[in-house]
Parts: sequence; structure tokens; C-alpha cells
Amino acid sequence: MTFQFSPLPSADFAPLFALGDAELAADGIRRVTAQPGGRYPCRVSLAYAPVGAELLLLHHEHIPDRASPYHGGYAIYVQVGAAEARPAPGEVPALFEGRQVAVRGFGKDWMLKAAQVVEGRAAIAEALEAVLAGPEVAEAHVHFAAHGCFAAKVRRV
Repeated sequence: MTFQFSPLPSADFAPLFALGDAELAADGIRRVTAQPGGRYPCRVSLAYAPVGAELLLLHHEHIPDRASPYHGGYAIYVQVGAAEARPAPGEVPALFEGRQVAVRGFGKDWMLKAAQVVEGRAAIAEALEAVLAGPEVAEAHVHFAAHGCFAAKVRRV
């Protein structure tokens, strides 16, 4: 058994890129520019945006089922015009190098079935293999531990 990271689809965000700042702000979305010394992890490219890149900072529901006590979302960055990542099965994107993350396994009922906090790409791969090995786990989510924000969805392949 192995896993595969799934980026958020760029098509979900493309209509937002053409909106003006006032229109974005009305929906709680901010246009930002990647600054030196900052980390701006794009959930479409699964890579850090380069300095000077334009991004949108917006709320994303990573568990859409309102009947689940784990229903929720958090702020994410999406780089304007980013190409969707295509990680190979078993590959942990470089975005996660040196990052402490929470790996959370959810069932089809959106109930939390397993969780681990780990750091580094090798440890993330091991945690994903372990969490996704549980037959009750339908998919895993990776969250950046410090800020708690959703980073990516991961499925078995």
C-alpha cells in the first residue's frame, strides 16, 4: 500500500484571480505578495511561492460535512496561476521538508480515526503509511502543526 498527495484543483480558484480587492475582501479573501523571509505554501502547487508572487489568502473547508463534529476549514494560500502539483505515488512534496505536521486519518463518516504529529518527509511518509493502513480510514489530511492550517489531502493508491 502506498499514498498519493492531492493538490487542490486550480480550477476551483481561477474565477477568484480576476476579482478586484474589494470583491475579494467582501468574501474574506486577501490578495498578498510573497515577501522575503516568509513562507507562502500554495495548496495547488504544493510548493512555496517565490518572492514577489501574487497569492490569495482565503478560507478553505477541508471537511465539508457539517454533520461531522470535525467539520472545519482554515486559511490557505493559493498562488495566482500556479500549476497543479503532480506528486508521484509515495512522494512527499519538498514543501514538507523540515516542517512539523499533523497527519490525521478520517473515515467516510468524517470521524477522526488516527492521528500522528511528525517532522520531515521520511517521517511523514511513515505516518501516512501507518494511518492509511487502518481499514476504517478513507483519507488522510496533513496540517501544518504550528498554525494548524490544512496543507493537503492524501489518499491510498
